[in-house]
Amino acid sequence: PCSQAEVFAASILSKRTREKIELCGRKLSRAKRKTRIGMPNQLGFVSVRSCAHEQSLISEAALKLFSMRPDVSITVIGTALDDIALMRRTNAFVTGMVGAEEFDDVTNALNLGCLFVGATRPLFGHPAVTAAMSSSLPTAYFDWSVGRIKPKKRDLPLSPHATLDYITERLSRWISKP
Repeated sequence: PCSQAEVFAASILSKRTREKIELCGRKLSRAKRKTRIGMPNQLGFVSVRSCAHEQSLISEAALKLFSMRPDVSITVIGTALDDIALMRRTNAFVTGMVGAEEFDDVTNALNLGCLFVGATRPLFGHPAVTAAMSSSLPTAYFDWSVGRIKPKKRDLPLSPHATLDYITERLSRWISKP
């Protein structure tokens, strides 16, 4: 479904068992990056699986980022495993379910300056991941191609094996200051 999936599959499957699939439905292409009038320190955390591991990543990253950069605001786009607990424990706000077709409208309405796709395990072709990676916003993500695909300008690829401290330090430096 995407170049990262192709490279990831090539790293673990034999050439005979790999086959490119075509996605049905509308094809999202990354919009041309443009300067936005918005809040550069507004981070949208794209929730993909709503699982315990993702909940922990969002919660711990939000707490660490807030201690490093209290000026950064975090909005979870989608649902977490426990939205109320996440909002109670951190400075993050949770939007609730957001469909791929409304993703750009929501990120614009929230005045987000950048995104972080929290797919903590390989997941390719998911509507939320596709919408985020097609967005015009700078995007941080776990690079399942392990550096084999050149990132888009202003994006932040992260190692899927990185520690939480490393991830939050990189995000803190990457998120624009107001």
